[in-house]
Amino acid sequence: MLKNKIHYIVHQFLPNSDIIWVKELERGIINQTFLIRVKAEPCKEFILQQINHSVFPNVPDLMTNLKIITEQLKRAVKNKRLLPFQTFIYYPAIDGLNYYLHSDNTYWRLSDYVPNSSNIDKKNPHIVNEAGKLFGYFINLLTDVDLAKINEVIPGFHDSEKYYRNFLVSVEKDVVGRLPGTKAIYEKFINYSYLIDEFKQIKNNRDIPLRLVHNDTKVDNILFNEKGRAISVIDLDTCMPGYLMTDFGDAIRSLSNTGAEDDPDLSNVSFNFLLYQSFAQGFLSSVQSFILPAEKENLAFFALLITYEQALRFYTDYLNGDTYYHTDYPEHNLQRTKAQLKLLEDMMGRYEEMKVFVED
Repeated sequence: MLKNKIHYIVHQFLPNSDIIWVKELERGIINQTFLIRVKAEPCKEFILQQINHSVFPNVPDLMTNLKIITEQLKRAVKNKRLLPFQTFIYYPAIDGLNYYLHSDNTYWRLSDYVPNSSNIDKKNPHIVNEAGKLFGYFINLLTDVDLAKINEVIPGFHDSEKYYRNFLVSVEKDVVGRLPGTKAIYEKFINYSYLIDEFKQIKNNRDIPLRLVHNDTKVDNILFNEKGRAISVIDLDTCMPGYLMTDFGDAIRSLSNTGAEDDPDLSNVSFNFLLYQSFAQGFLSSVQSFILPAEKENLAFFALLITYEQALRFYTDYLNGDTYYHTDYPEHNLQRTKAQLKLLEDMMGRYEEMKVFVED
């Protein structure tokens, strides 16, 4: 019975706890997340989460990263307290490990619960500005971490060149025969491949350092309080060495789209320049003390690059027969591809404005 299993797992972290209730927050194909309330003075709440072992096959390395990161955040917040950043920790299991391996071969972890306001308009310029501030501040807080101690739990997570190579292999094999009907889309990827050439130059530029970054900077990975202040960054699993510009570009890709990521009506999809400005202002206000000129001048470019990268990933999965992303209908990945390309083309039309804005 699920309830008994959850109680048993909680007691592997909190052996003497008196559980009042358990609430399931979300369910995926693999992951489950639960809000746990235990009797204390006052009552305390925790997050119990099953770790996605398919995406993160090396759980010890993942949890080592999270221990280093959360401990650094706690230390840094005390020293730099510029924003109301709320930290949390992962609790060790009774066997001394910072995760628990259950008898059914599922991995679990327990962390603090940070209350979050659910009534937040994620497309509001103020909210987007707050998100930019906190994502930039997050990188700021982690600048002292020794990158040699951080494990690359998903190799090449934002290596756009790798995704382009995967695309070329998928085109060559065309395992399910979908290429002939999408030649126009294929041609667009070839025409825009100069973005990959520019990315290669950036990787060879020694003036652009690797930093400890989040790598998945959706506004959904920010918690807000009831006043609309950004207070915490969550979903730290993808935190690895990478480029500061990638966090900026990934955020712009996801938040600036006026339509849905898989919008069936491409007329809904466009680039919201106001939200771009709002995020950029917040982000730059938090990184201005350490961002390098070569990083700043490439911020706008990475908004284009990461959008192109995501379009590549959708189209490659479509050519491969939809083996990676969950799809709701046969052409789902193709529609995602079209929407991302539409957003990219809209960004390209305002690229000079994007560059000028961050430079100023």
